Amino acid sequence: DHGGFTLKRQVTESLRGMGYEVVDFGAHELNAGDDYPDFIIPLARSVSTGEVDRGVSIVGSGVGASVAANKVPVVRAALIPAFVSAPPAAAARAVSGSWTILIVSTAQDVSCDPSHTRTPRISLISYIGTTIVSC
Repeated sequence: DHGGFTLKRQVTESLRGMGYEVVDFGAHELNAGDDYPDFIIPLARSVSTGEVDRGVSIVGSGVGASVAANKVPVVRAALIPAFVSAPPAAAARAVSGSWTILIVSTAQDVSCDPSHTRTPRISLISYIGTTIVSC
């Protein structure tokens, strides 16, 4: 969305230069009135269906985008804050392009081991998400 628009362009160009295939779900123009779910949900659905191997969203604070992505079945989105000690919104806007590129390119080489000890926890979270309808 607009919160990460400029940085997303830098990261996209760098990842393509490193040989990664990048599918851009938007925003394709800077618009202060856009909303991250318009971009995050199509991204998460593409991860869920296997159209893409993994996804990265570059937005404002990232909290809402992570929550939205985690609403899509089999997607497990995590927030990677740039600066742990800074308020999330300030950190997202202060991070440099080179730092973000390092984080994203490193994450591309991480694999998911389905036999990992956390797998039962993830299954429990999925079960809770499908059985609790409202508060």
